[in-house]
Amino acid sequence: MGYDYAFPASLFLDCLPFVSKDASRFYLQGVNVQPASSGGVNICATSGPILLLANAPNGFALENGSITIKTDKRLISACKAKIHQHQTMQNWIAVKGTDVSVILDGDIFSHRGLVQANFPDLLIDGSFPNYMRAFPKERFPRVFNSHTFALNPAYLGAFEHLGGKDGGIRLVAGDEDGGLYIVFHNQRQDVVGIIMPRREAPIEYPDWWLKQLKKEYV
Repeated sequence: MGYDYAFPASLFLDCLPFVSKDASRFYLQGVNVQPASSGGVNICATSGPILLLANAPNGFALENGSITIKTDKRLISACKAKIHQHQTMQNWIAVKGTDVSVILDGDIFSHRGLVQANFPDLLIDGSFPNYMRAFPKERFPRVFNSHTFALNPAYLGAFEHLGGKDGGIRLVAGDEDGGLYIVFHNQRQDVVGIIMPRREAPIEYPDWWLKQLKKEYV
């Protein structure tokens, strides 16, 4: 059986913290998969304020296709599962029509991978937004050092598992009105994130702190 879409299940798991929990935005309650312009496939999830975009250069998808896979608990469990004698092999998600399968990669491109689990009807019937519009418009983003941004600290936690034990994150943006790139100090090259700043009034520093500064430096 030939699959329409296939990509490493680890990228699906990476996207889970970014999936919307807002029932009124049902089309965001899953992980989107579509062909990437650079080759392979893009895997994306967003709740609105935060977004993660991953790329699997060795994955494949229907030309001009786009699907959004529900974050079903059974699917998540199957993605995490390992068969003891195949610990070094990787789980893949493969989709044919409306059937979503978890495949132990084997020979995924010849469609002979070992099927670990199969779930029908896990695709969301709705259009996923154009996530590229969330990214800063400048081709070469710059690190902002003269502007302040108000961020919800809870959103930063969604990126924590991607930075690695010794990693960190840096906020980078190309324009003042768009989202801020999340780049990782561990040089992970298969993911890029976005966090949208909150729209708030200009910052007002506490008066006592300004007086302390004046005492120290004047």
